[in-house]
Amino acid sequence: MIKNIFARPANCAEKLKFVNHQIEKFIAEITRSLAAETFVKLTLSNYKGEVEHLQKISIRMVEMKKGKRLAFQIRYSTRDIVKNFEIDTSVEKVRTYLDNGFRSAHLFTTESDLQLTLGKKSARLTKGKPSFSSKPETSHDRTKKYLVDSSAYYLKALGITTENGQV
Repeated sequence: MIKNIFARPANCAEKLKFVNHQIEKFIAEITRSLAAETFVKLTLSNYKGEVEHLQKISIRMVEMKKGKRLAFQIRYSTRDIVKNFEIDTSVEKVRTYLDNGFRSAHLFTTESDLQLTLGKKSARLTKGKPSFSSKPETSHDRTKKYLVDSSAYYLKALGITTENGQV
């Protein structure tokens, strides 16, 4: 008998096992991308958990004095919190977040993009072309991008900046 690999699991235990298997494949892909240094960023979204006003978590690589870390930008409806974790701890945190309410995860690497979509009784892991061809800057203290150049003449005329362009 030929087994249909695209068939949905029949009972609840099989469905839960299938969902956990898809999560484990996604976690393994995160670990592989971090080891191969192809990791660009990770986004966890579509939160349906108990924490009020939590919207999404964006994760990116940062270079700090103590070495490479993953910066978790936790976005609530009224504020953002950034926490830096070691790489090993970060992978376990992502697994915990996926088990506790996040229904969508998107991994961006320089090799491919992976999207994990979790339903109540199903999971789907899709792989696509990479959105990024190179890795972004990983320095912790990035230069801020301003909409207006601080050396603009009208800012000097209004007294907002000095002759040197300082605010």
